[in-house]
Amino acid sequence: MRAMTLDSATRLLAGPGGSPSSSDLSTHLATHGPLDIPARDDPGWRSGMWRAVSESGLLGRGGAGFPSGVKWDAARRSGRRPMVVVNAMEGEPASAKDRVLLTYAPHLVIDGAEVAATVVGASEVVVCVADHSGPAAAALEAAITERNRSRRSSI
Repeated sequence: MRAMTLDSATRLLAGPGGSPSSSDLSTHLATHGPLDIPARDDPGWRSGMWRAVSESGLLGRGGAGFPSGVKWDAARRSGRRPMVVVNAMEGEPASAKDRVLLTYAPHLVIDGAEVAATVVGASEVVVCVADHSGPAAAALEAAITERNRSRRSSI
């Protein structure tokens, strides 16, 4: 089995020309399209999305590989105020997956967090980024700023 290197991970996130996908919103939207999330009060969409994630077998990206559908279900049914936490702390030894994702595809990370928040009924998303993740944290901050600016201009 070949080890995942920063170079090979970057190729996985490559855009059409083979270079890393741009982290700007316009390129993200041109490549992936906008999220099609209906109003938060649409229980059919929320339960359908939860079922799709559960049936897909999607696992957390950390060492435990915990099923995402189980996490989402626990948050939905807890009776407490749900919150989505994106753990990008890079706690696994010799791993750079979080830094690569946040640096080259921050809008995909944000999209996933928005879908999760909608499904579980959370009004907050917290992204935990390690201190040593300078370019990744900067790319995430820029992506959040760009989305906020885009939302304000479309209102």
